Amino acid sequence: MKNFLFLSITATLFLLHFEGERVVLFGVPIYFVEIGVTASAVALLFLQKKRCTQKSTAQQIEGSGQGEQLNIPSHPPGPIRWGIFFLLFGIASSTLAAFSSHSICPFPHEGLLRALGILKSWFLFPILFGWILFRVSDRHFSLEKLLFVFIVSFLPISILSSLMWLFGRGMTYDGRLEGIFNSPNALAMHLEPAIVLSWCFFRASKRSFLAAPLFALLSFPLLLTRSYSAWIAVFIALFFLEIARARNMQSQSKIARTKRKSVFLFLLFGTIVAFSQWGSPRFEHFFDPASRSSFASRLMIWKSAGKMIADSPLFGIGPGNFQSCYLSYQRYFPPYLEWSAPEPHNIFLAFWLESGIMGLLACCFLLFWWFRTVFQRTQEKKNLSVLAALMAIMIATLVHGLFDTTYWHLGLSYIFWTVFFLGLSTPCARLRFGEDAGAFYKFIRYIFPSRRL
Repeated sequence: MKNFLFLSITATLFLLHFEGERVVLFGVPIYFVEIGVTASAVALLFLQKKRCTQKSTAQQIEGSGQGEQLNIPSHPPGPIRWGIFFLLFGIASSTLAAFSSHSICPFPHEGLLRALGILKSWFLFPILFGWILFRVSDRHFSLEKLLFVFIVSFLPISILSSLMWLFGRGMTYDGRLEGIFNSPNALAMHLEPAIVLSWCFFRASKRSFLAAPLFALLSFPLLLTRSYSAWIAVFIALFFLEIARARNMQSQSKIARTKRKSVFLFLLFGTIVAFSQWGSPRFEHFFDPASRSSFASRLMIWKSAGKMIADSPLFGIGPGNFQSCYLSYQRYFPPYLEWSAPEPHNIFLAFWLESGIMGLLACCFLLFWWFRTVFQRTQEKKNLSVLAALMAIMIATLVHGLFDTTYWHLGLSYIFWTVFFLGLSTPCARLRFGEDAGAFYKFIRYIFPSRRL
């Protein structure tokens, strides 16, 4: 059963990138990745039942019941569970409020079914899968093993996208690689976590000759997407990893030397990438509001999203309604630069519009508490490189999320909750409100110990 559990988890990680693959049962679309999650949940339940039986027998024989697994929390911290509850409640409230009015959705029945599908596929199943990983990590499978499988699961889309570029397929009209997805930004958002993790394994592994090609293979399609926001997000995440790595060194001279080296190398890399785009029409007109640039289009989308929020600040417009609402609000902000906008190109605007103010606050609270928990676990000096990598992935998600919607897609939602729950899965004392106040200050002190604040 343990082998079946690992195989089902592995299959789920590989399938989460192919979000269009599904079957329809009794009129309900069931994605292949959801079948993998269900199989993993069933296997975990049988394994947990078998484990409890064995533990009870051992307690009767030995009389102690003490085990090395007692330091591993059985459930995420209470604030995390409450945050998830209010997030789901916010989505449900936004759905009911939006589809009770025909003004938001002209076809309420069809829109309601779409919203319930989003709730199922982008929240319930991804959260369930994250909880499964939380339960199996450091109990049945090591955290490093799960993360390595997570990295390798990105190889099919990386290799397939590179082959499509080689044969002139999967390209946009302006020569950007989109691969198997409907946009270059979607491909970039899927590759970011694997690139950050592969860099972590490359820097931490003694077999760097194996990790280096993996990093290069994953990074090549990202460069071809020409997604500037993704480049910036990955750049900041890798820079964070290098600074955290320098901070973990024992010698102060090595810390200072490594920091200076990291700053120089990343500035050099950023300069080379910037000059590689010099002269391209996309780069020259990027900040020109009068042109049909991606930034100008985003400004229009953000203005339209702001007016939607002003009209429905409490409950938003409901999940899956942004495209139809955007076409109605776009007329307030001519010229018409963008006709298709399924998402508001900002993760926080997306949560506010599609889950209401309660969903947005719950999302912000979950992110704050997650970072706070992971920061605390770095003090235990266990899995430091892995925890730093998970924080870097979340930082990249949020940085890119300022310019794109890095959650409201099937594969991205699974990636988010995978990283989220794996960051909570390592052994640690339970956290409570009121402990370790000033988390941001301590984080700055942790990264920059010599800085006087």
